Amino acid sequence: MSIREKMNGPAGTAVVVVILALSVVCWFALAEKPDPGRTTNGWYFLDLNTKELVKKPVDTLSPADGGQSLRAYVFSCSSCDDKASHFIAYLERYTDDALAAVKDTSLDMDVQNNRRIAGWELRSSDSETWIKATSPEGQKLMNFPLEKCSSSKPQPCDPEAE
Repeated sequence: MSIREKMNGPAGTAVVVVILALSVVCWFALAEKPDPGRTTNGWYFLDLNTKELVKKPVDTLSPADGGQSLRAYVFSCSSCDDKASHFIAYLERYTDDALAAVKDTSLDMDVQNNRRIAGWELRSSDSETWIKATSPEGQKLMNFPLEKCSSSKPQPCDPEAE
């Protein structure tokens, strides 16, 4: 019996399926993985006293430093390597109630998340007016990088590993 005849039978089909399955597994195992998140290196915060961006650990809640620094969402319309192209799209803070909920480990996770989301606020870097992140105005502010970078995809920029 020739190889062609063997491949036309049920065993041949099984061999083809196994080879395809192994190919898919190998492809997923060996494929280049995306960056697991530049935010693993830290987040940008805007120091309200100096007006400079500072690096904070990813578990830092905003506002930090007694309210003197806010999480800053920094983007670039070109490349994050080009520091001159960075812009602050918006600033983030949580209300006192939301911060208390996040820190209260006795609360049910759903209660924690609901209070955190309810107290999630944003503002542009040139405004003092805070808006709910979940409001239409908040959603529009989060889309600001798309508007600013209308001809390219905005790149979220986070501090590099130091």
